Amino acid sequence: MDAMLTRIIILGVGVFLSGCAADEVFRPDNPSFTKLHGPLSSVSAARTGEQYTRFLALGSEPAQLWSGYASAPDPRALYVVDIAFVFKEVSGLPLTKMRFAPRNHTQDVIDAWPAYAEARIFAYEGGPINLVTVKLPSDRRLGPDGSFESDWTLCLDCVGLTRQGTVKDLARRDRLLAYAHQPSERRPLVKMSMVDRPSQTLLVGGEADALIARVAQKQRDKAVATAQLANGAKRANTPNLPATVQRDKLVIQIADMVEKGTFKSALPLFEKLDALPVPIDPNTNFYWGWSLVESGQTQAGLAKLYRFLNHIVETKGVDSPYYTATLRMISKAEG
Repeated sequence: MDAMLTRIIILGVGVFLSGCAADEVFRPDNPSFTKLHGPLSSVSAARTGEQYTRFLALGSEPAQLWSGYASAPDPRALYVVDIAFVFKEVSGLPLTKMRFAPRNHTQDVIDAWPAYAEARIFAYEGGPINLVTVKLPSDRRLGPDGSFESDWTLCLDCVGLTRQGTVKDLARRDRLLAYAHQPSERRPLVKMSMVDRPSQTLLVGGEADALIARVAQKQRDKAVATAQLANGAKRANTPNLPATVQRDKLVIQIADMVEKGTFKSALPLFEKLDALPVPIDPNTNFYWGWSLVESGQTQAGLAKLYRFLNHIVETKGVDSPYYTATLRMISKAEG
C-alpha cells in the first residue's frame, strides 16, 4: 500500500513538473510573433511622430498588455496587439492618439476591453516617464489595415496643462512635443494599462479645440504685448531702424555669441529675431536649437532641431551641409 501511494505521489509530481516545464517565456520581439503576425512596422507606414510597441496578453487576461514578456506553452496561445502612439503639435501643445492593431483577437474580445488606455512611455531605462491616455472608441471594428484608432486627445495632466491654458510643467510638455517631431521608431519601454476610469483629465473634440484656441490667443496676446514693449524701448533708446536692418543686426549679434559659446545670452536675441515682421533664414533654427541644447533646455532644443531636420529634408534633401550636422547635434543631445 505504501509503495503504491509513493508511486502515485511520484507520478503526480512528475505530471505537475512536466506541466510547469511546458511553459516558455516569450518576449514581443520573439521571431515566432513576426512569423505568425508580421513585423511591428506593419501597423502603418512609418511617419514622423509615431512610436510603435508590440504587446502580449494571456488568453485568460486579454486586457492585461505586456511589453516585457509573458509565459505560455506556445506563442499561439498569446494575444498579440501592436499599438502606435501618435503625436502632433497644435499651437505649441502635443495632441495624442493611439492606433490599435489586434493581431489574433476576435471582435468580442476587442469589444470587451475597458474604455480607456493609459501608457507610461519611458524616455530611456530609468529616465523620465511620459504619460499618454486616450479613450477607446465605442466602434472598434477593424479597418482594411487591421486597426482602429482613438480620437485626437489633449491630456491635461500628461502635458502639465490647466483648464485655463497655463502650462505648469514645461519639461513634460516639451518631451511630448519632441515625440511629435521625431522619426517613427519602436519604443520597447512602455507600461500599458486598460482601465474603466482614467487617472488623467482628457479633452477631445470641441473641448480640446476650445482650449487650444484659448492657448493660441494667449500666445498672440503675449506676442503683441512683447512687440509693443520692444517698440516702445526702441523708440526711447534706439534709432527707428527698418525691420530688415534690425534682422541683419540681430543675426550678426547672434553669430558672434554662438562663435564665442555664449549660447544662453543668445536666446533672447532669437526671440526678438523671430518676432520681427520680415522673413528670416530658416537655417536660424539650427543655431536656435543648438543654443537651447547648450543652455540646458534640451527638449526645447530637440524640438527645434527635429523641426529644422524635417525642413531641410523636404526642401534640400540629405545633400544639405546642415543634414549631417543636425543629426550629430540631435545624437549628442539625446545622449
